[in-house]
Amino acid sequence: TLMRKVQENLAIAHRRQQVLLQKMKERQQRLDEEEERHRAAVKGLVDIEELRASVVKFEEKIRWCRQVKVKCVSQPQDSGLIHDFVCKVFSTEGHPLSSLLGQYQYDIYQKLLPLIKHASAPITVPLSSFVPKAGAKHLPVQRIMSSDKLETASQALPSDVSNHSLESRLTALLMKTDPHISLPENMDNDDDDDEGLDQILDRLEVDQREPSKSFVALSAPTKEEKPSPPPTPAAVRKLGLSWCTNDEVDLSEVCEEHLKYIVHDVHTFMDHLERFLLSVYGEFCTVSGRDQCRSAIEASFFPQFWHVLLSVFRLANIGQEKALAAAMTSHHMKLPAEMGVPERLCLKSEDGSSDLPYQNAIAELKRVTALTSPLSKLECISSVSRAIWAAVETYWSARGKGKQSKEMSLASDDLLNILGYVIVQSGLPQLVSECSAMEEFIHEGYLMGEEGFCLTTLMTALAYISSLASKLQPTNV
Repeated sequence: TLMRKVQENLAIAHRRQQVLLQKMKERQQRLDEEEERHRAAVKGLVDIEELRASVVKFEEKIRWCRQVKVKCVSQPQDSGLIHDFVCKVFSTEGHPLSSLLGQYQYDIYQKLLPLIKHASAPITVPLSSFVPKAGAKHLPVQRIMSSDKLETASQALPSDVSNHSLESRLTALLMKTDPHISLPENMDNDDDDDEGLDQILDRLEVDQREPSKSFVALSAPTKEEKPSPPPTPAAVRKLGLSWCTNDEVDLSEVCEEHLKYIVHDVHTFMDHLERFLLSVYGEFCTVSGRDQCRSAIEASFFPQFWHVLLSVFRLANIGQEKALAAAMTSHHMKLPAEMGVPERLCLKSEDGSSDLPYQNAIAELKRVTALTSPLSKLECISSVSRAIWAAVETYWSARGKGKQSKEMSLASDDLLNILGYVIVQSGLPQLVSECSAMEEFIHEGYLMGEEGFCLTTLMTALAYISSLASKLQPTNV
């Protein structure tokens, strides 16, 4: 009703405000730290003048570099030229900036590797480890999705995460980028597979920074009695951890703590690359040029280790993923109306058949897991919302309704319910970790517009679907 709509809108707006404020605070903190490094003249810091000289010397031998730079200057309105040029630079073997990129990528990979060696099989749908509580609503008799159409999270990192092929593939890529990278002698040694969490923590010291003495406290769910707003992330996390064994809870907390340092390092490395890039190519120092440089850095930086990084996010969010998988398993046979979608938006066919609506949106959401950079994933999520709008418009336009008709009106709470249905039909519990990673790595400037609204709405819908698992009881804990 009206009160529910107001509370849901306020919850979404409040979450967006919190995310933006937190990202701006973290960015300012990184800038302050960078300034401290400059003042202290940290040993080993890349000398910009030396880097610029080596880039000029290297590019004198490459004809296309000179030609593309001339085009970028003569055609400033074509911002895509800058993006393509920077991506080409980072993929050119032997280029000083490409070598620097490889060093940063390998540094992140080394910090992720000890954790993923201890990962278990990823959470998939259907999840069988639960039974309905007494009084819980039984599944409907009619099956609207066959088992062969219910996709599992097969696009995630393989369960055999200690497989040497993963390490050797990334190592080969990084060595190709910079042949001077030295590899640890015990890279392929799996004798430490049985080490405990204490030993893992000892190996995960990041630049001799002392980790927090206690893990992040879990706040209790909110106790609002009126039409309740979507559950808070803390409430969903607490619910999710109730599905985990003690070992899974311990590993989840270790990964959550370690990710704080990983996220900080990723942002720091990307800021360094942007600063070096703009120092070497001063002609790119425009508003549009900076945006294209940042986008190109992200597109080049993340793909080499994104699936490894995401696997650590999945370990940190294993409780939320289990809760979401349980809710997906319990509700995947329900019709849109049973998921709270208004009758006019259920998009029923004329003959009353059980065809699933919003198939384009479901397919688009499944495509998120195949992408390897946060910005490309954010654009894909925006496409999901646009696919929902297009489905509603196409359905009612075919029935003679205009764009201003009430049948085509789509409020934010309607979008939430439809997204909930689309999420359940996707069968992808890793969406929790995908959104968490996007929220961490996407620049705050991209979260101010349509894309930021779509991401926040999707995360709100994920939290709501996960909360449905409270009526289920896991059998393995």
